[in-house]
Amino acid sequence: MEINNELKQVVAKTFGLSVAEVTPDLAAGSINKWDSLGHLNLVLAIESSFNVKFKTEQIAELVTIRKIHEELKINGLF
Repeated sequence: MEINNELKQVVAKTFGLSVAEVTPDLAAGSINKWDSLGHLNLVLAIESSFNVKFKTEQIAELVTIRKIHEELKINGLF
């Protein structure tokens, strides 16, 4: 699965990673900065960058880059 480059950039910026480090399997807890606060910051950054609003129950499910990409795709953004 190829992840959208803009999504990769948002994730990389949020967590201080290189774009190359952002893979579909990157997940909450797999890096130190992706803790509960990091997760909230990531969701807010994605919502701002893509002009989308996730439902509260969705936020807890967005625990991998693959899942985030799929949700954005469902919303017609890719």
